[in-house]
Amino acid sequence: MTRARQSLSILSLAVLAVLGWQWIAGRFLPRPALAESNLHANRLRLEAWFLDPMPSNVLAGASISGRLLPGYFAGTALAGIANLGLDGSGPLTALDCVLMRITNGGPAPRRVFLEIHRLDRTNDANDRLLLESAQGVSMRLAGVLPAIRAASRPSTVAYAWLKDRQPGGAFSVGRPLGDDRTVIGEPDWLRQTRDRVDRLRAWGVEVVLLRLPVGRENPVDPQVSNFADEVARRLGITLLDLNRRTTPAGTALNYSDGLHLTAESARAVARILAQSAP
Repeated sequence: MTRARQSLSILSLAVLAVLGWQWIAGRFLPRPALAESNLHANRLRLEAWFLDPMPSNVLAGASISGRLLPGYFAGTALAGIANLGLDGSGPLTALDCVLMRITNGGPAPRRVFLEIHRLDRTNDANDRLLLESAQGVSMRLAGVLPAIRAASRPSTVAYAWLKDRQPGGAFSVGRPLGDDRTVIGEPDWLRQTRDRVDRLRAWGVEVVLLRLPVGRENPVDPQVSNFADEVARRLGITLLDLNRRTTPAGTALNYSDGLHLTAESARAVARILAQSAP
């Protein structure tokens, strides 16, 4: 066999293997909602957002909301919700992703739940790289060839399967340290948030500010007016404070590291969010 024919045979076998894996993964394997690294977890969420049909609702935030996996909302009023809780990033970048899809000709979701955690974080080089990857060649190729999507990676499928069956440990946070942030003047992050919220409103999208339980960063007294109330007032949008709603209800929540909800607690909070959504 000549070298050219040998190369063609190898290429043909590789194509058949990719197409075969794509068929098997699509028909017989559960779609992973978790990944083995922040990079691949974000890739899962971005590909789902840009390549799947437009959902009615979307979570836009950071790693805290990233724990509310779409599957936790099955059978609720928020079934099918998209999750743009981006690890290592922030809500402003998630809002940019929402706007990017709409302005590129996609339909608009009905509602965006904007996480307040890290909303006052300034975007950095990592955020810019993430937004560039969302518009890059690999994203376009993933739209044509599902076998190269993050959800089809064998390592990601295996990790998600094992993680779903592994009991998660809980970290005791004790008494919350509190959240004493204030909004002074008109900071740049607030101006940027208002700009994005106004643009979404122009597309007919309702934006709801969302405060999730965050362990040691929870307010000492959830009922006292705090940073989240002030931001919602400044933006002129509704605040849905799930920390307030879980505290009087006596919902016992656990955290994997003092900040992020464990899987069991995230499921409970997802149900409360679905029940409380305006």
